[in-house]
Amino acid sequence: MLTAELKEGRLIEVKAEGHVSVAEVMVFRSQFTDNLVRAAQRVVICTDLRTAAAFGPEVSLMLLGMMKSDNPILERSGHLTQPDTAFGSQLEEMVLLANNPSRRAFAEAEELTRFLAPVLSPSERLRLRQFLQLS
Repeated sequence: MLTAELKEGRLIEVKAEGHVSVAEVMVFRSQFTDNLVRAAQRVVICTDLRTAAAFGPEVSLMLLGMMKSDNPILERSGHLTQPDTAFGSQLEEMVLLANNPSRRAFAEAEELTRFLAPVLSPSERLRLRQFLQLS
């Protein structure tokens, strides 16, 4: 499963669980684009990949292409993954290849929150903590 939702301000919440297929990325691309249009300004993206499986090569390339294409409208993006795993390493490489210093990968939710919080409104910060299930 792979979803994108805009529930508060310009904070786009992305969640992946289990194995992500090419078909799911195609649907996700449409959801994500709709959210970019709705935000109508530079966006902040929080991606929760803690329960996702490693991406296959085709899925990885598709998502990397999306990451590169959203660079111009991105204020910050934080990607939360499993610590010390091959998937964590895969995500870190994708973030590096996306070539945007405002995009980072994290193994801890609190670190990701500290990275995104300075550019979020109070209501967006609250929503971020809810999305990541932080108290």
